Amino acid sequence: MMIPDAHLSYEHHIAPFRMQGYLIGEPKKDAYWHHRAQYIHALSVCQATLDLFLQMQTIIGSAQPPEFYHFMMFGVARRYKSLWSCLRTIIFKVPPERNEPMTTDEVEEIARLLNAAYIDIRGVQDNYAWALLHLAGRELIKKIDPYRVSLFGKELLDAKQFAFLVDLQKEFKDWNKTLKQRRDPVAHRIPLTMPPSFLNEQDVIRRRELETKWGEASTRVLSLLSTNAPGNDVEKAEAEQEELHIALQRVGSFAPYFGHDPDSGFEPLYSTIPEDIGMLVKLSRRINAHIVRIRETIE
Repeated sequence: MMIPDAHLSYEHHIAPFRMQGYLIGEPKKDAYWHHRAQYIHALSVCQATLDLFLQMQTIIGSAQPPEFYHFMMFGVARRYKSLWSCLRTIIFKVPPERNEPMTTDEVEEIARLLNAAYIDIRGVQDNYAWALLHLAGRELIKKIDPYRVSLFGKELLDAKQFAFLVDLQKEFKDWNKTLKQRRDPVAHRIPLTMPPSFLNEQDVIRRRELETKWGEASTRVLSLLSTNAPGNDVEKAEAEQEELHIALQRVGSFAPYFGHDPDSGFEPLYSTIPEDIGMLVKLSRRINAHIVRIRETIE
């Protein structure tokens, strides 16, 4: 059963808790209900993303012309599989209710997934643009600069056979604007990342203490290595260094935000990334319906 469009919005999942009076304006108590809504929302979007990938062969049909098949199967479908994998891993690695800070490796892994996701979200739209051109606008291909091909670009919006894109452009205009602000820096300037943790005053003091000890331990390791010290001494010093490194990564609490840099500000991981992928699913469903109709007229 297909996940309804309404379920791809976070508001659909948090609204019942608000209406039933579970949200009382106390952040610590309200967090449970927000986390629950965020988790269900993310899972709904994840399932809808997988469903769309699995349905793609039916949408593509007999794969004529071959260039249309190329952009739909190796572009749109492949990107949806990637988006499903990205979101599934994010939900598993950093669920909404997580409390412990992220390790260095986790920060790098989630950052890679976030950057890949936003490249794919935009890439799906570009793949659809090329697929539509090869399906019903081949006469336009030679006239359009390849670098100007865009799903909501003037060239496609002005084409009579793609009149449906005008309504879609209006419906998704606001989302596309905010998406561009998140995606374009990823591709051209500054990639996305997540802060490893939130630190309170006590955490800051504790971290400074551990950083000093870790620096001293690292110096000891280098000194032992440079003087050809006995292996047991080196191993003991390295073990102490590693324990301090692990302790450093456990200071603070989980920071569920992501962004390009501190000066640009950070956005909540939930429900931003599921909401963006959910909006893409809604857009794709509408485009796919028009593709089916176009193919019916051609065949």
